[in-house]
Amino acid sequence: MFACTFSLAGADYTTYIGDSFSHHVAAITTDGNGNTYVTGSRAVTSSLTDVFVSKIDLSGNVTLVATLSGKGSDEAHAIALDPSGNIYVAGSTTSPDFSAASSSAKRSIFQARLRYNRLSGEDARTASQVQIASQT
Repeated sequence: MFACTFSLAGADYTTYIGDSFSHHVAAITTDGNGNTYVTGSRAVTSSLTDVFVSKIDLSGNVTLVATLSGKGSDEAHAIALDPSGNIYVAGSTTSPDFSAASSSAKRSIFQARLRYNRLSGEDARTASQVQIASQT
């Protein structure tokens, strides 16, 4: 997978993200500093996928690559940021050992927060979008 930005003058940067696996981008967002955040799924076998999250700075440097995975298929569907810089990813999983999901169904919904290079999980009831409430 590659990422690039364009202006009227042409491409500002082009960069490669990923590895030898096939990647599917599900959501992209940016922060106030112009960093770009990308999430989606990568096919590790013909039937299993993992979630990936990448951060690209204004110069096109990949500054974060995270993979979230369990023993089943894991897919990201949405990404959001809060004012503190935490990254929230929502999606679905068939992994019984995925720490951020309930294991009561064949396919569970998850919401995960990446914070200071750590992952913390919470159960979620919707995975089609992530919305961060304003903090006052």
